[in-house]
Amino acid sequence: MDNTNIFYHAPKELTTDAFWIWLLYFIDSDDNYEYAKQLIFNSLILKDCDKGRRVTNISVNRQQKCSHGRIDFIFHFTFTDDNSTHSVLFEDKTWSNTSTEQLTGYKEDYPCLYRYCYYKLGYTNIQELKIVTGCGYDIITAKMMSDCLARFKDLHILIKYYYDYIKETFTDYIDSFESELFIKNNFDLLWEAQAQLFLADKLWYALPKTIRNNCYIQNGTSSGRPWTEIVLIDDEHITSDYQESIFWRIDIRSGKFYIRLNQYSWYVDDENNTIWKKKQARLSSLREVGDYILKTYPIHLKKGKPTDRGCFEQEIVIFFLEENNWDSIFKDIPVFTQLFINIYKSQTEY
Repeated sequence: MDNTNIFYHAPKELTTDAFWIWLLYFIDSDDNYEYAKQLIFNSLILKDCDKGRRVTNISVNRQQKCSHGRIDFIFHFTFTDDNSTHSVLFEDKTWSNTSTEQLTGYKEDYPCLYRYCYYKLGYTNIQELKIVTGCGYDIITAKMMSDCLARFKDLHILIKYYYDYIKETFTDYIDSFESELFIKNNFDLLWEAQAQLFLADKLWYALPKTIRNNCYIQNGTSSGRPWTEIVLIDDEHITSDYQESIFWRIDIRSGKFYIRLNQYSWYVDDENNTIWKKKQARLSSLREVGDYILKTYPIHLKKGKPTDRGCFEQEIVIFFLEENNWDSIFKDIPVFTQLFINIYKSQTEY
């Protein structure tokens, strides 16, 4: 880390906005920067059908107000060959995620623009990618940006500083997840929410397609500790007064990270604890399903001991990562998941 690099001391999204806006004005300020301008536009901005066309007259409106908050910035440019002017909306994120409501809201207030871009420096997981592309935005990753800037980073000290900053802080960091987790078994990396999302994506891709199409990934924190879930079954109605969700959860217990299959049901009980009793009977049955699968099928996973703590969320089966190898995790958890869901959906005796 270069302590003289200003970007290391201002790691905020407004700093990212400022750099992009400065860069757009800078590359349009002198014909000597045409090469850089063409690289930025052809690599990151222009539609495929427009690549190679020259642009000019760049202007930017930052922090645009709209009914859904403030848009980071909208910039405008003109094609030199036909003098047509176009606008691009930019939303950028560092580590945080977005929502369908936010992105569609921006498009509703500013419809029919040339392009809608979502610039994400941190890791972009599959769920976020689905939201972004589903809303009609094109994603620009830190790697895409650093690869582009690398070709003209010596044009100005600010470009060099920003390139160094995003390459070390984001691109190289994200690229290290694979080796740190799966070769070095550095489980402490999972204290980082980004690494948990990376692992959840790997598990999601390993699941059968029929399951992937009907599940989603979500994450959050508990007392500052990150957790990540792959939701397999969401609010399944078991009876008229009882419904539950089933999901894999990546989290930590007693200093050891795990992947755990959970049952979740939010309810308001009566004075006889009718629903609680029903939930406990249901949990016992689901644990029996898990034990049956592990005993009956060639699944080479070492099961941990589930706890009985919790009220709404309780454990069905748990696998501590350091007690299992990655080959078995990626091979056998998808098999276990498919078998479990088959039995769950059939609601028959096994």
